[in-house]
Amino acid sequence: MNWLFYLILIAVLIIIGFSYTLYSKPKKNVLLETTLKDEYLENKNVKNIVHSYRKNLLYSIIILSLLGLTILISDYDSIQLIIFFSLMVLAFVLIHGTLILHIKKMQELKQKNQWYTQENNDTILRVDTKLSIERQKGILSFYWLLLPLGLQLGGTLGLLFLNPESSLVFINFLLLAVSVLTSFLYFTVYKLPVTVYSKEEKINQFINRNKKRTWSLLIILIQWFIAILAIAFIGIYMGLGFGSSFAFSSGLFIILMIVLMFAFPASVIILMLRSNKREELALHQGEKYLYDGADYYWRYGFYCNPDDPKFWVPNRIGTNIDMNLGHRSTKLIGIITGIAVFALLIGVTIPLFKADFSNNAFEFQVSKDHIVLRAPFAKDKNIPFSDVEEVTLLEETPRAMRIKGAGTANYATGVFRLTDTGEDANFYLFLSSDKSVRIKTAEGLYFASNKTAAETTETYRQIQENFQP
Repeated sequence: MNWLFYLILIAVLIIIGFSYTLYSKPKKNVLLETTLKDEYLENKNVKNIVHSYRKNLLYSIIILSLLGLTILISDYDSIQLIIFFSLMVLAFVLIHGTLILHIKKMQELKQKNQWYTQENNDTILRVDTKLSIERQKGILSFYWLLLPLGLQLGGTLGLLFLNPESSLVFINFLLLAVSVLTSFLYFTVYKLPVTVYSKEEKINQFINRNKKRTWSLLIILIQWFIAILAIAFIGIYMGLGFGSSFAFSSGLFIILMIVLMFAFPASVIILMLRSNKREELALHQGEKYLYDGADYYWRYGFYCNPDDPKFWVPNRIGTNIDMNLGHRSTKLIGIITGIAVFALLIGVTIPLFKADFSNNAFEFQVSKDHIVLRAPFAKDKNIPFSDVEEVTLLEETPRAMRIKGAGTANYATGVFRLTDTGEDANFYLFLSSDKSVRIKTAEGLYFASNKTAAETTETYRQIQENFQP
């Protein structure tokens, strides 16, 4: 699990690093969210600020990557999760803070030298009637989204039919919800107003169509990424893949995740580079880039204009879409999202902390007339000796795939599907113990262990003393 967290962190840092590097490359005469005339783009002071920004950005990513190694050092899943989320937050604060600092430096330089882009610094109102009429041209058809959406829906319903209690069903429903929201983003792109960049009509048409085509293609890529995950979850449930000493998760799924974590960002980066290059080439063919007077509203790296009624706005330096942070709905969404993420983090972390550090979190012992089983992410169970049909001491941990519960490097709790027999069983296992006890009842199978093999053997001996087949 720690390696998976670290790989995800590195993949995220690669994406963030590339995305924020785009701010230091002039696009439509916008450099670090500051519009400059062509003759000022090569100014020595401008280049110094750009160099400082790129250097600090690189240092930030290197420092975060090195700090991420602490995930590999920790043996506790709860600590790994806390470090991972903390580094994700720190990555945004550190990298975006670097951007804001250098935007401020660039705008101060422009103001100090009085590099006015237009007279009186007023916003120009420009309308291209033909471009507005043909604003939907270039966007890919919505039909391209139907197949991945259908696969996700089919996979979710299939899992729901096979085992409604599986945690994979909940995960697939979350993925489906993300897909539906992404589909709404498609219609947002469809309805976006056009932007006039140049005095030449053909250049404006090309750039606006290129943006919509790129955005719609990104949405389709996201949908297929989620669809592949949904299909992979079906594969896990049906027993595809391979395992090691304890296969709580399919080996095939892990390989697929590693491939996707690098293939998906690579696809996005290639697509963005290609789109940006095409737009830059088109703009250089024109007579002049028209300044829109929006530098002030982008001074924090985000668009924030309370007087603008638009909720979605095109990003000035990339191919993505930004929300207007000055819009009232955006503030509400931000608050709700923050609360939801915090609640999710608390809900996941507390049981993990309990499992890692509480002496009472796990319990596998013999009482007067029953066996006590207790563990995080699993139902507490008291099994009367009269219900026990068979008890076996196993010399190794059973191979299985998780259906519902938790499967980490330290423990496995909840409902798992045995790889050899395909039966579902209830796990209360410490993976630090090589030995485990198999308990068979009329209700089902139970596998349990203590922290050490010696303790597990002692509990098995006590069960044998009280068990009368």
